[in-house]
Amino acid sequence: FNSLDAQRDACAAFVASQFKQQWRTDFHNFLKQPELMQRFDLYRYEKQMLEQSSGELDLLANNTLLWNICYDVVHQLQQTYTDWLFITHEELSRQPAEKYREIFNQFGLPYNEDVENEILEHSSSSNKTNATGIFDIKIDSAANIKRWKEKLSEDEIARVRELTAEVAGYYYDESDW
Repeated sequence: FNSLDAQRDACAAFVASQFKQQWRTDFHNFLKQPELMQRFDLYRYEKQMLEQSSGELDLLANNTLLWNICYDVVHQLQQTYTDWLFITHEELSRQPAEKYREIFNQFGLPYNEDVENEILEHSSSSNKTNATGIFDIKIDSAANIKRWKEKLSEDEIARVRELTAEVAGYYYDESDW
């Protein structure tokens, strides 16, 4: 992650998106994979996974737990594979042509004017700022980054901060919220 602001946005935007769509994760799928759980030290989340897999579902807690697990693993991978390319959704949203060019170059793919025009067409500031459906892919990508502030209440934002504090600490501090 390059900027603290982008990291905060990444966390809140992910949770807001999942929450808005009423998507939830069945953590039994993680728990049934002992090699995955062991390799990434996910057993430390086991109690939370079990709580989310039984009884009354707390959707916000479910979504933040998934974020914590994913970004804890990303942090581990960044520490282990320093030659890997890590680019965030926020970086792609703010600088689509530059960041996609970087990805294409990393993998030896041809990046030409047609490719760039397609990328810019789908991310342009002239596009609407709000997707009307999950398959609506032509939006103002830079403006979309902050939409989480409209999707979550102040209380929900406070809970996201609280529930992601440990993992979020790898990327930013409290003042960035």
